[in-house]
Amino acid sequence: NTKPPGPHCFGGDDRLVGREGSFSAGDGEGRCVRENHVGFWYALPKNGRCPAGQAPGKDAWSSGCTWSLTQRVKTIRQDCLLKDQDYLKYCKADVLEKKGFTRSIKALEAAFASEDPSMGGCADIGGPNTDERQA
Repeated sequence: NTKPPGPHCFGGDDRLVGREGSFSAGDGEGRCVRENHVGFWYALPKNGRCPAGQAPGKDAWSSGCTWSLTQRVKTIRQDCLLKDQDYLKYCKADVLEKKGFTRSIKALEAAFASEDPSMGGCADIGGPNTDERQA
């Protein structure tokens, strides 16, 4: 369902990047559409990761690596965002109000902007760097 042929909008295979409308909401639910008012989730399969210093080529859909890490800003634990900062409460309120995701965005930004839980922050747990070689 895409041109050039290859990736599925969600999942696909163990190398191609998948894309789906967040929470399957809006007109872009599970299909390859240009825009979605709630944004998109991307699936980055391990087997599609480019080696350090390499970027996907123009024919990546047919062979080769399909994604690369250009910069790691911060990695947080899911539990910190969902449980400690009660993120789903903000998402639910935004969905019910149907006026955008202002609360959710603010909470997510706070989680990455600070390490202080009292300010909505979450600790950086580390993660891969751009110069890290694949094992």
